[in-house]
Amino acid sequence: VKINMPTKSELLGFLKKGIIDTPTCITELRKHRYPDRYINWYMEGVEAA
Repeated sequence: VKINMPTKSELLGFLKKGIIDTPTCITELRKHRYPDRYINWYMEGVEAA
C-alpha cells in the first residue's frame, strides 16, 4: 500500500501557517530523503519570509 505524503511545498506551507512545527517539518522532509543541507536552506527561507 502506497501512502501519499505531503509535498515539500505543502510541508513548508503548513510550517508557515503554524499547522506543524519546525522539528516536524524537518522530520517529514527527511522522509522525502532531502539532505540536511537543503533542509537548512528551506528552513532559512521560511524564517526570512
